[in-house]
Amino acid sequence: MGWHDANDGTLFLGLNIEQGRVRDIPDGPQWKTGLRALVDKFNFDLTMTPSQSIIIRGIKPEQKEEVEAFLASHQIPLIEQIDPLVRLGKFCGAKQKCRDARSARRACMF
Repeated sequence: MGWHDANDGTLFLGLNIEQGRVRDIPDGPQWKTGLRALVDKFNFDLTMTPSQSIIIRGIKPEQKEEVEAFLASHQIPLIEQIDPLVRLGKFCGAKQKCRDARSARRACMF
């Protein structure tokens, strides 16, 4: 997560999406609107990761400050602004069908 060199003259930015849900939160981050506007404006490629985060690829180094300002205008936090425990939270949509979820539920029962 955060800013990294892509080794091709561009940068990529990893963003943590709380619980992996891309949505606009009232009085909070405007993920859906902000990411759509970001792609429309800059034409970056986005990659959703298995850890429920998003990587924005193809950022030119001179665009870094502009991208940070754009994200801030949509209240989208950078990794340094997110509590480390919140970053570890994941959403599991499988609920009853997921072996890990069943195991966790049993552990909580005892």
